[in-house]
Amino acid sequence: TYCDATLHQICPDGTICDASKLDCPNNNPHACICPSGPSGPPTPSPTPAPPAGNSTAFFTKGRKIFVSTPGGGSELFIIRGFSYSNALIGEGAPNDGDEFAYDAFMHPDRCAQDFALMRSYNVNSIKLYAFNAMNSTVQGLHLKCLDQAWNGGHKPIFVTLSVWIDILPFSSSVEKQLIVQNYATMVNVTRHHPAVWAYSIGSEIGGDPNNNPAYWSDFNIVAKTVRSAMGSYQKLITTGSYQTNGVSPDVPCIGHISNGEKYGAIVDVWGVDVYSPDPDDEDLMENIKKYTTKPFWFPEYGVNFQPSQGKTEEQLSATLYSMAVGLFANTVNLTSSEDSAQVYSGGMMFEWIDEYWKGGHNCYPNPNSAQPW
Repeated sequence: TYCDATLHQICPDGTICDASKLDCPNNNPHACICPSGPSGPPTPSPTPAPPAGNSTAFFTKGRKIFVSTPGGGSELFIIRGFSYSNALIGEGAPNDGDEFAYDAFMHPDRCAQDFALMRSYNVNSIKLYAFNAMNSTVQGLHLKCLDQAWNGGHKPIFVTLSVWIDILPFSSSVEKQLIVQNYATMVNVTRHHPAVWAYSIGSEIGGDPNNNPAYWSDFNIVAKTVRSAMGSYQKLITTGSYQTNGVSPDVPCIGHISNGEKYGAIVDVWGVDVYSPDPDDEDLMENIKKYTTKPFWFPEYGVNFQPSQGKTEEQLSATLYSMAVGLFANTVNLTSSEDSAQVYSGGMMFEWIDEYWKGGHNCYPNPNSAQPW
């Protein structure tokens, strides 16, 4: 642990103590001196200038997401993209668990190659499920990948950033402190960038969201940190929960949403990671309409590949294609903000590369060969 401007501590009342109130002699963090009144926003880290123009602004209206345009107006934002990793075979999964961990935006050369290919398929967004905020030496690499995503404003690829959260409520105060610190750092470093559209509170959060105030209390501590660190920059807060983790008896698949609304979750756009045959399921859409009026998207959608299912690669690919068609059948004709039929705002296929590290069978090349998937 070290003491610098990115270190924030959580007061007993759940507020975030300003870093300037920390007593850090000899570079060792001491107890946080909590203010008697409401704490101010975390002290921001120095922010570099945007690579081009002003930062983009995102906002919601009803169930829709809008993005600012260079001319001063706004347009409807429909998400078409991938959950993104660029790990080479043999490298393992991206993660942000320590300062030496690898994440996808630490390789600008791979970002440049991948984003060019994505643009040829009209992809407009990606999601990262890990962001190493503990190693300040990689911030320049992160910003280079964001610059490549922005592409000078020509066919930009907008990015959702998140820090991995295993489970809520947090298992310890130390874990809570670390996650809050990492989110504050990530937002402070990236909030100015026009390629960033949202920060996700977790990516596939474990734990039981159903009638669990402690779950949502810790969720909101992180969300408050993100909102405060944004300052005047207009980005959105979203989240994602694996579909079976959000099950409740009366609200199949979206207990995460119904309980989040019940406990006042700080969320602008709701999300559920879905791995079912039909993401355009009528019951799912009706439940979403019933329990929230906010925009909704699929941060991940895909088909679980398990050889024991007895399906060929061609059959699995056909199922995934059908999912994509079903997903965008609901959004492809949404060309104006007056269209009231929209329930969700698109989604991201899981994922850009296969997760070969979950293999254990003969479907993958030699894991020691350093070749792109």
